Amino acid sequence: MLTGKTLSVQGSGKVGGSLLTSLMPYGVKLIAIADAGGAIFGDDLDMGEVLAAVENSRNHPDKALRASCVHATKNVKERILGLSGSAKVLEIECDIVAPAALENAVTEENARKIKAKLEVCGANGPNSSRAEKILAEQGVTVLYDFLANGAGVTASYFEWLRNLTDRFRYEAEQIRHVPFDISCMDNYVMPEFKTRLKQILVNGESKHTTESWNLLLRDIMFAALNEDYRFAKEHQVSMKTAGFLNAQLRVLAAILARMDEKDRQSMMARLPEKARTLLKPFMDHPEVRLFMQRGNKNY
Repeated sequence: MLTGKTLSVQGSGKVGGSLLTSLMPYGVKLIAIADAGGAIFGDDLDMGEVLAAVENSRNHPDKALRASCVHATKNVKERILGLSGSAKVLEIECDIVAPAALENAVTEENARKIKAKLEVCGANGPNSSRAEKILAEQGVTVLYDFLANGAGVTASYFEWLRNLTDRFRYEAEQIRHVPFDISCMDNYVMPEFKTRLKQILVNGESKHTTESWNLLLRDIMFAALNEDYRFAKEHQVSMKTAGFLNAQLRVLAAILARMDEKDRQSMMARLPEKARTLLKPFMDHPEVRLFMQRGNKNY
């Protein structure tokens, strides 16, 4: 699916660099990349060499050229020093463009110059509001920032779960002197992935659990992407709009689930028909149904 696709990246740091590392095995062709030091262009830049060039130039005597992709040489056809090349990498014709460095990198001034079919927002807020409308009009599929770089926050959630589990385990075994019961984590884990999360958490950290975390992270991100994509396609909205709506519907479902049956029915009756239709899949979620049956307002 990705083999032969062309990629242009703004940013060679933690986000941009991680993107290159992740895509290297899939045969993606890097044709442009920029950072604070400048930009390089070519038909098939060597991702490994680019990453090495960034790493090996961290102590370059010229501060403006430290940790920069411009030191790469393999297959480089054009090199631009300074920030002027940063905008050019966004506007080059390619399959995938990834603004992974600056906020408001794409605005109404340059949005119409974006020629990519897919924009992957590695940076936070790389598109202005007006730019997003223009990109949607042009048919550019945008993986918005909360989705595209959400794995980092999800990993932080994993860390929180691990710390919480270790704390509960210590309190059970060392303070109360009772066996640790992983079911104490039921109220903290994602319902959709409850079983897998608990299977990981019940064991200590190891190479095996690291692999399990990575696989789970992949599946969570794929699930979120597929959900937003299907919603966006069905309702003819952008993926960002789909993502925000899905998030709001989840929150609304949680609020309704906390109500007693009479108040819940009253609230549902006051909602517009379209809102009730959109809300139904979330209200039919097994965890929400179970919660409403229990009538537990302190969950």
